[in-house]
Amino acid sequence: MTANPAYEKALLGAVLFDNRVMEEYKITSAFFTEQINIEIWREIDRARLRGAQANILEISLMLPDKVAYIADLTDCVTHGNTKVYYDELKELVKRRGFVTVLDMLSAMIRDGRDSRDMIEYVERTLTEISADDETGYKHVSACIGGLIEDLQEAARRKGALSGIDTGFPLLNAKNNGWQNQALTIVGARPGAGKTSIALNMTSAALRSGKAVGFFSAEMDAKSIVKRMVADWSKVRYSQLNSGLYASGDMNKIQESCEEIAGANLFINDRPAIRISDLVSEARRMQRRDNVSVIFIDYLSLVKNDRRDLPRHEQVAEISKTLKQLARELNIPIIVLSQLTREAQGERPKLSQLRDSGAVEEDADMVILLWNQGWTDETSRRLKITLIVEKNRNGPVGDIDMDFEPDLMRFRENINKS
Repeated sequence: MTANPAYEKALLGAVLFDNRVMEEYKITSAFFTEQINIEIWREIDRARLRGAQANILEISLMLPDKVAYIADLTDCVTHGNTKVYYDELKELVKRRGFVTVLDMLSAMIRDGRDSRDMIEYVERTLTEISADDETGYKHVSACIGGLIEDLQEAARRKGALSGIDTGFPLLNAKNNGWQNQALTIVGARPGAGKTSIALNMTSAALRSGKAVGFFSAEMDAKSIVKRMVADWSKVRYSQLNSGLYASGDMNKIQESCEEIAGANLFINDRPAIRISDLVSEARRMQRRDNVSVIFIDYLSLVKNDRRDLPRHEQVAEISKTLKQLARELNIPIIVLSQLTREAQGERPKLSQLRDSGAVEEDADMVILLWNQGWTDETSRRLKITLIVEKNRNGPVGDIDMDFEPDLMRFRENINKS
C-alpha cells in the first residue's frame, strides 16, 4: 500500500481543528495523494502564509464547491491520534519515493543513460528519502539535553581532543582536532607542501585508529603511498625513487609498507573527478568502511557537472556541495586549494584562494601555508608558516613549521610559535 486516503482526511481534520499541528509536525503536500486533499492542503498553506486561521470556515470560503467534504473532515479525527496519522503518511511518502526511484531507473535504462548517472541519482535520492524530517524549526529546549551530554563528555575528556587528531599539537589547540561537519580549506602556492601536510594529517588520523578517505585528483595512489612510506620509514623520498638507500633501510621500508597496508586508508585517485562521483564515492566509503574524515587533493581538479557555468560559479557549487556533504555524513572534510599568483613570495590572504570567494564563505576553517624559503645551507628544510586565517570555532593565528620535502614531513617549531 502506498496511500491511505482515510488518514489523509484525518490529518487534514486535525490541522483544521488546531493549526498548531502544523508547528509540531512537518507536513507537506507530498503527504496527500487524493486530488481534493491536495487542493485543501494548498489552501490551508496559503491561509497560514497570509496570517489567517486555517479553519473550516476560512477554507470553505476558498473552496465553496467542496464545503460538504471540508465540513466532514473534523469528524474523521480521533483526537490524540494525530501522531499516528502523521507517522503513517510519512512512511507512505517514503514508499512512494522508492516506487519513483524504480520507475526513474527503468526510464534511464531505456534511454541508455550512463551507469554513473544512475548510481548518483539512486544514492542522492535515497539519502533524501531517508533524511530526518523533523529538522528545522524547534524550541531551544530540544537542544539542551544534547548540549548537556556534550559538556559532560568534555569534562570526562579532561582536555583531550573532541575531534580527530591533526597530528600537530599547536593546530589541535586552535581547532580541538578536526570537527564533524566542518569544511577546512588548506591553501598554498605550489612547493609549499600542501599535499605533504595533508598526508601527515592523514597519518595522524590513521594512527589514532580512524578510517580515512583520500581523494587524489593530482597523483596516483602508488605515488601517494610512496610519500607516506618516506615519512613513516624516515628514508628519503629521493632515495626511494633512485633505489640508492642503505641495505638496512629495506627493513624499515618493508615495515612501513606493511603498517600502511594494515591501516584503514581508502584512496580514490581518479583524475579530474566529477563532484557528483566524488559525493557518491564518499557516501560509499562511509557506508561500507565507516570513514571518519575525508581529504581532497585538490579543489581546482574537481570537475563540476555544469560545464556551461563560468569557472568561479562551478567552484562555488563544488564548495557548497562539499560543505553539505560534511554535514550529511557528519564528518570533517579537508580540501586542498591553490592560491593565486599574487600570493607568490608574500604572506597569503583569504582573498587569494583560487577561482571563487565562495570557498572562503563556505569553509569553517581556512589554513594558508606561507613558504619563506630554506632555513639552512643544505636546502633540506623549508620555513613554512601555517596561518589559521579563519576559524569559526576557535582562535586564529600563525604556527611556525619546518618542512623537510625529502621526508615529506612537517614539524611544528614549538620554540618559535
